[in-house]
Amino acid sequence: MHCGRIVALGILPVPAQFRKEIAVFLKEHRGAVCSECIATALALPPRQVAIATLGLDSSEGFIMEPDELCSRCGTRGRVIRAVAESSP
Repeated sequence: MHCGRIVALGILPVPAQFRKEIAVFLKEHRGAVCSECIATALALPPRQVAIATLGLDSSEGFIMEPDELCSRCGTRGRVIRAVAESSP
């Protein structure tokens, strides 16, 4: 549900700006990244990043992998990555 500047996902609202920052980060970095590494890189609250990535997974251009290695820290778990755009 979109409420102005805040996207409400479950109990914890995630500011729309966080979602934008996360999307830009993922599009600029190759490979799958865990929510903890995204939070650290962007200096955002880890819990809100985790919630925001769940929302991005269902959006066009991102894919969630439930049991893969993070390209930044090497931890195996849930990661998200931007899907490469295909050239026409």
